[in-house]
Amino acid sequence: MTSFGVNDLNNKKNEDDRIVNISDLIGSWGPFQKRLFIIIGLFQCVYPFNNSSLFYFSIKEDIVCDKGNGTQVIFQPDKCSLNDLDACINWDFTSTRVTISKEWTFVCERYWLRSVTLSAYVVGQSIAGFFVGWISDRLGRKFAIKYCIILELICECYLIVINNEFLFMAGRVLHGMAGFGRSLCSIILLMESVDPQYRGKVMFWYDSIWYMSTLVMIGVAYSVPNFRLIYLGTASYQMICLLLVKFLPESPRWQMVSGETDRAEVTLRQFSYEMSETRFEEKFKKLKDHLSKFETVEKLGMISLFRHRRTIKLVLVLCLIWAVRAIDGSGLHYCTLDLPGNVFFNNFIFHSFAMLAVLLMTLRADSHQRKVLGSSHSIVIKIIFVSIATFGNAALSNLLYVYTPEVYPTNIRNLGTGVCTVAAEFAACLGPFINQLTSMTSLRTTFIGLSLAALTGAVSVTTLPETKGVEMPDTVEQMLLCDHCDEEK
Repeated sequence: MTSFGVNDLNNKKNEDDRIVNISDLIGSWGPFQKRLFIIIGLFQCVYPFNNSSLFYFSIKEDIVCDKGNGTQVIFQPDKCSLNDLDACINWDFTSTRVTISKEWTFVCERYWLRSVTLSAYVVGQSIAGFFVGWISDRLGRKFAIKYCIILELICECYLIVINNEFLFMAGRVLHGMAGFGRSLCSIILLMESVDPQYRGKVMFWYDSIWYMSTLVMIGVAYSVPNFRLIYLGTASYQMICLLLVKFLPESPRWQMVSGETDRAEVTLRQFSYEMSETRFEEKFKKLKDHLSKFETVEKLGMISLFRHRRTIKLVLVLCLIWAVRAIDGSGLHYCTLDLPGNVFFNNFIFHSFAMLAVLLMTLRADSHQRKVLGSSHSIVIKIIFVSIATFGNAALSNLLYVYTPEVYPTNIRNLGTGVCTVAAEFAACLGPFINQLTSMTSLRTTFIGLSLAALTGAVSVTTLPETKGVEMPDTVEQMLLCDHCDEEK
């Protein structure tokens, strides 16, 4: 009895002495993490307005052609010709809203430019995966977030005043790069600062901000008559966000792995005020000793991941799953243009299902294995109804944003996750063209294709290692050890 008590105390002491994460110094969910969550949560509120609001200003609207003598002919914007419109005395859309189709005559033979305009933002997102990810891993998470917000603000002012459709598309590319870069860097910063037992829940609460903002955005887009007014509002909000960057802390984990130990110590000391000076020095030294056990290459790059067979497989499988999730999510979203009923109401219902998925995943993320949750959502849910498919796609999307940063080492975590998002965004670029495919075939054919893609992603999930309850790696060596341990299990 006494021996058991001594062993139990010794085990507890060993756990207390084990310092492997910054949360061991400043707490798992303390003032540091709460401040971080609030600030980047406020940053995230604007993302749906920049990313998705233009979709609601590109809805299919019938064209009314006045032939004279009181005769009117109705044309569908994607099934007409400019010669037909030239034969009209005058023509106009059935809606009075200022949409991109009305602004630049994206109808008939020019209808495809509507899809290109919507895809331009996604092209920018794919660039951000490489470019902003590299900047974040080299110069810091906070640095990348700050300059992404500045670029977003510049692009919003530009999009308000520009009148040429091709210059507008170019602005959308830069806007997408800045917006997604800021969002991705915020996710990485949050994931690096939270203890493994809280990562899943915190990440899903963070993503719930996006879905709540999306619901608000749908209502605003329905009420606002001109798409440029959306950019005016987001530009005003981004000015406030730029002021909040001053209070955003840098990732101490990135600072330590990047050799900026002194700056990391200042940050950690600021948020460990309940700990005595001696105790802090002791714990901080143990954290440095832990990181020094593995060889850290300061100029580590993605090329390091392609020196090992297991990491090559991991990167390729993750890219495939991200791409499948993106084409399914984007395809489902644009299929709503071909569904009966009001597009605003339909999408509000579908995003409400997605919001419910996030809330349920918040309860389950840290109590179940990541890859079990991911595969079940892909196989079963996505092939039923659009609303339930949206539920599953939202759950899988959020799981990937939790899982992927848990796999990559700190020095290339942002870039590695960015590479996966590049695959996703290239696939998502096809989304705006989904409804054109539907018009040439049928909605049933489109859903069959999306279901087969979901099944492919679900099978791929089974090849991934489990990361639940595992500390995030700081080097490629730790990444390999994590994968090896999972295989042994």
